[in-house]
Amino acid sequence: MASTRLLLPLLLLSGPALAAAPVQDQAFFDSFSKPGAADAAAAPELITGSRIGMIVAALEKGGFDITVVKNNDGSPQINSTDANRPFALEFYGCTSGFDCGYVQFVAGWDLPNGIDAGKIASWNGDHVWGAATRDADNDPVLALSVNLRGGVSQANFADTVGLWADTLDDFTSYIGWGKQ
Repeated sequence: MASTRLLLPLLLLSGPALAAAPVQDQAFFDSFSKPGAADAAAAPELITGSRIGMIVAALEKGGFDITVVKNNDGSPQINSTDANRPFALEFYGCTSGFDCGYVQFVAGWDLPNGIDAGKIASWNGDHVWGAATRDADNDPVLALSVNLRGGVSQANFADTVGLWADTLDDFTSYIGWGKQ
């Protein structure tokens, strides 16, 4: 049977939590509760790549069960632990694993025969949200990037989480996941 997989190797951490998300390194997690140098001018109610607790709260409010991990490069990563909709929220443009400029929602599927490039092109031609690609095994990958420099409102990020959830569900159906 085909399985869903995250695309990057992860170092999973567990331990004390802020919000409901499991976190091992509380100091690492807490460092994201205040603005970094790039986001110092952002109003405190705005979500930035340095305010991971606000991102966690938005994802949980959007109905996702998540865990916070630290990548091998020191940057944070949030993983959905939802068996039906697993994905990673990867942080990029970070300075020493902190003060990240943007995030990318990403999910990948392991299909028995991969997916045709034409089907990927058709998805991308018909959908604004969620860029589809294929990995080295021709399996589908879906991604949605979000610029957080300067901050985005909580309402905007909540809307983005909702768009991701809908896009993830639509793409899962589009590729026939679970019908193999």
